[in-house]
Amino acid sequence: MESKIRIFLVDDDELFLKSLELKFMAEADFEIETFVSGEECIKSLGNTPDVIILDYHLDGIDKNAMNGIEVLDKILELKVRFL
Repeated sequence: MESKIRIFLVDDDELFLKSLELKFMAEADFEIETFVSGEECIKSLGNTPDVIILDYHLDGIDKNAMNGIEVLDKILELKVRFL
C-alpha cells in the first residue's frame, strides 16, 4: 500500500490556513498538518513531513515569532542532526 504524502502548512492567518488545507485535500489524498506558528511546526518535525509550506510573515499572532526564513533555517539545522 502506498503511503500518503504528509504536508505541513504553516501560516498565522487561520482562515487562509484552513482554505489552503481544504484546497490541498480537494486536489489529492494528502495527510495534512497545520500550524499557526513556525515554532509549532518545528516541535512536530518528528512526524516527518514530506513537504513544508511556510508563510514568510508569521508574526500576526506573536510579534516575536520566527519568520519563515528563520523557521526554514532551523528546520535545515535540525534535519542535518537527524541524518
